[in-house]
Amino acid sequence: MNWGYDMRRFSRGPKIWSGAAALVVATIALAGCSIPGSEPVDASVEAVDPAKGAEGFPVGEWEACALPGQPDRRCGSVQVGSATGDDDTKVAIAVAVTPARNADSASKGVLFVDPGGPLVSGIASQAGFAATADAEVRDNFDIVGYDRRGFGRSTPITCDIADSPSFSEADIDKEWASFEPTARAELKKCEQETDGRVLTAGINAGVRDLDAVREALEVDQINMLALSYGTLLGQAYLASHPDRVRTMILDGTVDPETTGPEQTLENMLDVSDAAASSGTDRDPKLADGFVDAYTKVSEMYGDGAPYAQDLAYNCTDFVWPATPFDEADGLTSEQQAEVLGSRAYCYGWPGADPIGALDFPEEAPKPLLINGIDDLRTPIDGARAVAERTGGVLITMPGSFHGLVNSFTCPTDIATAYLLTAQLPTASECPKAEPR
Repeated sequence: MNWGYDMRRFSRGPKIWSGAAALVVATIALAGCSIPGSEPVDASVEAVDPAKGAEGFPVGEWEACALPGQPDRRCGSVQVGSATGDDDTKVAIAVAVTPARNADSASKGVLFVDPGGPLVSGIASQAGFAATADAEVRDNFDIVGYDRRGFGRSTPITCDIADSPSFSEADIDKEWASFEPTARAELKKCEQETDGRVLTAGINAGVRDLDAVREALEVDQINMLALSYGTLLGQAYLASHPDRVRTMILDGTVDPETTGPEQTLENMLDVSDAAASSGTDRDPKLADGFVDAYTKVSEMYGDGAPYAQDLAYNCTDFVWPATPFDEADGLTSEQQAEVLGSRAYCYGWPGADPIGALDFPEEAPKPLLINGIDDLRTPIDGARAVAERTGGVLITMPGSFHGLVNSFTCPTDIATAYLLTAQLPTASECPKAEPR
């Protein structure tokens, strides 16, 4: 596919899910809007009309989608196989690119920004990151973002799955016995409605999608800044395509060897803890009119992603026991009730394709990991484990903040230097930052 791309030219109850992107926290605060999700969509999955692309993003060509301060921003979409990567039925991955400003000197290449979630819009986050990134990053990198498979402006892959009921610690056995047949029937119906695509739309499929976007951009190597859930994709891509990575930043690292129930509990924060995990000490310079433009971009995504899309990732990407009472589960009754109240369908998920232990070739580039010491969403132990496996360098900062690059000065400066030189720094700790 030749796009003519030329870098020279251009929850439930008191709990909440914690996948929000800190990459654009300053932009969102200024815009006065929430992290975008996705509009409700039809349950069926249709073959993509090449003339229309994904939700209005053209396939195989660019169209202008300029924003204030980003006059050359372009949008398009890439077609990929809906299941295996090479099957006939295609889905489209919606992509946005803000070209490097410094067209007169050698570009450092493309910088993919993955905001995590897993269901946070890469299109909206790309716009926010490009608006707030350090000048050297904007000058030297084409900033790329895309909406994950099945979500947002990419071809929707979803079905209508009823919410998990509330479970009580005292009657959990009886309540699970009553709910399990209903869950199996719901998943069977979902599988039939979508030809099984909801059940397999996880990070392993996302590796194929990321590489398809790379190919469409006609670049041999990528740079990547992956936040939170996006660090799973960064790790999986680094392990499978080490020769296609120039630099890799894992900001707020998720350990892929964590079990599904453990990951669910780690990502459940009450409102006060969630607020304490976000912050910034930077004062980004935004182009006049960008806040209004960003708000309009965000409005494309409505109030939240369909429940089935949350399950498609969280149930597929981690190891889940067949039932909540398997010995491998290892949870207390109280913890089991909390997990079941949001992800009961994940137990015995029929499309499970967990990432699990990754094998990083010796020649793979070593990533830069950045993590808050008391990060409430991605605990520091996970970052340390991943740093040891990958041979990467870990930069820490005191505090409970999640998502440090482009939010706090010290980690942002370290990340910028690494992107520009591809040289890893020495492991260190940033000084404690006082958020604005």
